[in-house]
Amino acid sequence: KVQVEKKNEELWKFLKKDIFKKAKDAIFDYGINEIPNIRESRQAYKAFGKDPSRYRVSSEALIRRIGQGKGLYEVNTVVDVNNLISIQSGFSVGSYDAGKIGEELVFRVGRDSETYKGIGKDEIKIDGLPVLADDKGAIGSSTSDSERAMITADAAEVLTLIYSFSENQDLERAMGQVERIVIVEDEITTGNTILHLLRLPRQEYGAACPAMTAASLLNGMDEEAMALFAREQVDCVFLHKYTPAVYEKRMEQAVPEGTAWDVRGGSGTEVPEIHTYEGNLELRRLQDAGEIARQCDGLLAVLERECSFAQGERVLVLGTEEFMYPALWIGRQLQQAGCQVWCHATTRSPIVPSPQEDYPLHSRWCLRSLYDEGRVTYLYNLTRYDSVLLLTDADTESAAGLADLTAALRQTGNERIRIVEWRRL
Repeated sequence: KVQVEKKNEELWKFLKKDIFKKAKDAIFDYGINEIPNIRESRQAYKAFGKDPSRYRVSSEALIRRIGQGKGLYEVNTVVDVNNLISIQSGFSVGSYDAGKIGEELVFRVGRDSETYKGIGKDEIKIDGLPVLADDKGAIGSSTSDSERAMITADAAEVLTLIYSFSENQDLERAMGQVERIVIVEDEITTGNTILHLLRLPRQEYGAACPAMTAASLLNGMDEEAMALFAREQVDCVFLHKYTPAVYEKRMEQAVPEGTAWDVRGGSGTEVPEIHTYEGNLELRRLQDAGEIARQCDGLLAVLERECSFAQGERVLVLGTEEFMYPALWIGRQLQQAGCQVWCHATTRSPIVPSPQEDYPLHSRWCLRSLYDEGRVTYLYNLTRYDSVLLLTDADTESAAGLADLTAALRQTGNERIRIVEWRRL
């Protein structure tokens, strides 16, 4: 039994403050089509013979509205909760007035020429779509529901259905195949957050949980924290051990700033020709390492066909933000072929450059992100190379930051710039 209200102010504060932001983060992390559960839903629609870009699951439609800055319609508390669940999970969610539907429901494929009156819409063609139906016909689908069983203020009992086309068992699948879980950080100070994360799979999988390692560039943990990790059987691997108190004292000394440029806007820079590679992996999700290597082999074949690199050539291989593994992999292959290789990536981390000889970063370029022109990213220590190879999974047709990146490279004397977009199928 429910009491349907027009609006819940606390719910809408939560939606606008937290959920809308998470939706935009998901768009950035995956791309809308690759968000977990939306991706599987799109694949299911293709299997049904429906174009998922024309017939979108409702969760995708909601997240697209948020990404476009349109927000959500305020309907009533039941529908608003529906939307909350759908945006958070990526699943399409439907709620129906139980008093307006039959007792026996089936989940089936829409029949030839079958339609119904959509909520706030004209007749919707549902042939070939997955639909929920009673003895009078279809009442809803994972794309859009019918007007017949819609939730109004009079609804006293509600049936809520989550449409799932996903196994979504990445973690379970991985646990049976991996020998060790490794969490990698740039710096570990107290270790508390890392230890909390590593305890979670142990609580879930017990003795079946693999061995664990915390790896970092810097480790500032004290003896008590290191001893706790040892008791918890978590290995610590790091490149440099430091004492926080000594580090903080050194940082209190003024560090003279190095050279910094802001190239946002690109100054009308012409972007070089863009090559494409049709990859079929989303490298921001759990993937088989062997399959990633095979995909990178395919990328290398494209480079060997369309780009040439001479032995001894000085090559900078650039990734973009989290899309950096292919850059490292291709860089290694070029190095083995006799090139001198440097690898780098754009980053969202703003670090002050300094001219001090023992300081690692001497120059910085500020540019728009290739994924979101409203976000700032950075490049450090650029210099002149014989060739620059940029590998990205950003949509280069709409990436305003690409002009900024090109401007930064040309400012440092780089004219031979190759760009390859990893396009996800």
